[in-house]
Amino acid sequence: MKGCGFISKAMEIPYIILLTHGRWGEELVDSAKSIIGDVDNVYSFSLLPEMKMEDYIDSIKEVLIQAPPNSILITDLYCGTTTNVALMLSNDFDVKVVTGLSMYLLIQVEEMRKHKDLNIEDALKQIIDENRDKCDLLKLEDL
Repeated sequence: MKGCGFISKAMEIPYIILLTHGRWGEELVDSAKSIIGDVDNVYSFSLLPEMKMEDYIDSIKEVLIQAPPNSILITDLYCGTTTNVALMLSNDFDVKVVTGLSMYLLIQVEEMRKHKDLNIEDALKQIIDENRDKCDLLKLEDL
């Protein structure tokens, strides 16, 4: 509906939601901002030892309730608690779950999600493949 002054949820840019052990995700977002500038709708949820799991999950749900379809949960540890929480939440919310958080991954996902008419799942698969290639044992003479 042209001129109505609103954007439907389906047209919104997906949220990026980081689930990490400790405050690493918060620091990563701050560091990413120093490289790519401000980012909108990027949330970080830190799982801390003193937290009750129910409180952690409820705080994430508060954001997911407002999140557009295809929002992206990125976790820090394959098969860790944060990933298990993300997978559980994916049963109730229209989200994609990616594990293996890194600065490179966060920046790529941030740039990717801004493109309209993009198949999010295919784009994420491509980003994941690229990230696998970036994890390597390096020697100066090989560069």
